Amino acid sequence: MSNPAIDVQARRTTKRAVYLRAFLREPVTVAAWCVFILMILSALVGPELYPHDPYAQNLSNRLLPPGSEAAEGLLPHYLGTDALGRDVVARLLSGARVSIAVGFAGVVVSGLLGITVGLVAGYFRGRVEDVLMRLSDLQESFPALILALFILYALGPGLANLLLVMAIARWPTYARVSRSLALGLRDNQYIEAARALGASPARIIREHVLVNARSPLVILATLELARVILFESTLSFLGFGIQPPDTSWGLMISEGREYLGRAPWLIIVPGLAIFATALSANLIASWGQNVTDPIRRAEWLRRGLVKEKA
Repeated sequence: MSNPAIDVQARRTTKRAVYLRAFLREPVTVAAWCVFILMILSALVGPELYPHDPYAQNLSNRLLPPGSEAAEGLLPHYLGTDALGRDVVARLLSGARVSIAVGFAGVVVSGLLGITVGLVAGYFRGRVEDVLMRLSDLQESFPALILALFILYALGPGLANLLLVMAIARWPTYARVSRSLALGLRDNQYIEAARALGASPARIIREHVLVNARSPLVILATLELARVILFESTLSFLGFGIQPPDTSWGLMISEGREYLGRAPWLIIVPGLAIFATALSANLIASWGQNVTDPIRRAEWLRRGLVKEKA
């Protein structure tokens, strides 16, 4: 007689193995995850492990080409130096920490605001929905970049103001998606049962609506991470984002544009970092849709099993 607990564990192990095989047979997805994890690790530990100081200036070493020798006891300047003699790799790693941190913080701030507004609007409907959604329409009627420049011009550049801009510029995207999800869930039987048992609206939204809407919202947040990093890079490039002596990928491009003909690596290197991070985040989000959506998941797993049999 079989043991039910062992049977359940065996089924779970088999399911994980099928998912893993299907994942490994998607080389583009595997590469995207590797690049994304590499960028995260570079931002977390890169500045501490790399020996060059990203802020140390040496005008005698300005605009050295990639591979140039450094002072005794230090690694070569693998990607050259900038106009102030600072090591580009060190600046790139330090900029990764700032750009990716701003990206995640921007997603969290705008996501919390937008998801809260969208779930409340979709659950309560009526006048509450009309007011909140018209606010969303009003905000989206202004071009995001122009609105951001106006706010930063009025308040001044800085990390706190930059996060405020991210929240104001991106929350309507979350609000519209979460509202549509709440509309599809609010009349389900288990939510009606929770109402009948006396659960408060806040508890129903938190424990029933949000829980069942989390998968598409996580995918949306992954897509928004790429957009926020690009948005921060644009603002820093225009001089309204991260300010010296701090650095970010967008600020590195802004500082290097004057030397495009003489030192193109100053723009190419941070540009490729932005491109790789944004592309990998988008590919991961596309993979997440395949995994979380039941119809797409079945097709995704079928393709993986077909490739295995072939």
